[in-house]
Amino acid sequence: VGIGTFIKKQAPNIDENAYQLRGMAIAEKYRKMGFGTLFLKFTYTLLKEKNTKLLWCNARASAVDFYVKNGFTKLGKAFNIPNIGTHYIMTKKL
Repeated sequence: VGIGTFIKKQAPNIDENAYQLRGMAIAEKYRKMGFGTLFLKFTYTLLKEKNTKLLWCNARASAVDFYVKNGFTKLGKAFNIPNIGTHYIMTKKL
């Protein structure tokens, strides 16, 4: 019901062992049912096994509340990705 891509990549201006959540999606008919949160929790376990200290992403403005509910915090100001929209860098310590 969901998919995600995670890439070993440092977060901007943060020197920690980090992975970037490059993309995540839950099938439309399964949204708002907790699968995104379950998916992230499973991911935290896998990344901790790799001694990852930080997970980060470029979150769409419309998804910020979801990430905040899952323990992420905003890093810096909003920025625009052309043809996609407003985003925020968000981080979560693992």
